[in-house]
Amino acid sequence: MTVPEITVCICTYKRPEMLARLLEHLQRQVTKGQFEYSIAVVDNDANRSAEPVVRTAQESSPLKIEYAVEPQANIAVARNRTLELAAGDYAAFIDDDEYPGEHWLAALFTAARRFDADGVIGFVKPDFGREPARWISKGRFFFKPAPPPPPTGTVLSAGITSNALVSMHTVRRTRLAFDPSFGRSGGEDDKFFRDLLACGLSLVFCAEAIVHETIPFERQSAAYLWKRHHLQGRTFVRINRAMRGTSSGLSDLAKSVCAASLYTLALPFLLLAGRHVAVDYSLRLAWHIGYIAAALRLGGSDDREQFESYMQSTD
Repeated sequence: MTVPEITVCICTYKRPEMLARLLEHLQRQVTKGQFEYSIAVVDNDANRSAEPVVRTAQESSPLKIEYAVEPQANIAVARNRTLELAAGDYAAFIDDDEYPGEHWLAALFTAARRFDADGVIGFVKPDFGREPARWISKGRFFFKPAPPPPPTGTVLSAGITSNALVSMHTVRRTRLAFDPSFGRSGGEDDKFFRDLLACGLSLVFCAEAIVHETIPFERQSAAYLWKRHHLQGRTFVRINRAMRGTSSGLSDLAKSVCAASLYTLALPFLLLAGRHVAVDYSLRLAWHIGYIAAALRLGGSDDREQFESYMQSTD
């Protein structure tokens, strides 16, 4: 009987130290003979900043580790390159600023088999490096999803590539791919999993599949979170437009305008409940402002500066 194979897919961009840590943790995965796994690293830096790290790992590890360069500044194109390198039964996605526990792959694989799922999404916990501000801890803003996570096997309506497993048989059969039009602004993973669901395929959650995401001190701010949620609101409209071929309806736009107005009026009073509550609702406001701006086609750019900012802080 052939043992299933998982390819761990990593896109990296100018973070060699974090990539080295990730590759070290990946070599400790417990398989118990249930599956085999290899690693595919795609460097989205034309200057090949990740190559020395990968070469060192290749020389010291018994695992098969492939390295490729995608010079086009587009994370979706880079992710598609990892899919091309995934020759086995499953592709597992993890970001270069993350690191997994030793049972990460086994948990994803077990959930896929147990629930006969085409895709599995795991739990992402933040690693702040030191104790964060109290409002960050109380608000749980950097967990994905916010705790407590749903039970393993919960059917999902969205997914992210920071901790995921996808059936390559499904990808090949449906010809699923990451959309390059979202590769410089973010949202390519959201679009990918919504395309998967639109094909009638299944996506479930696995609470036992845990990875830790490094949260640099400069990201531990309300301003960073606000910008991220604003971008997510904009991206939501773009994805709907791409999938449906139409702009947001007037009723949806009106609801978003009403929500933004109510959150704006409520914010001064929400401060009385604590900073974490006020920040939470300000982020909801940010999402709706982004949604409204995108629905009305206001603002937005797609330059190299925005891409580098996205790559260094991608979810």
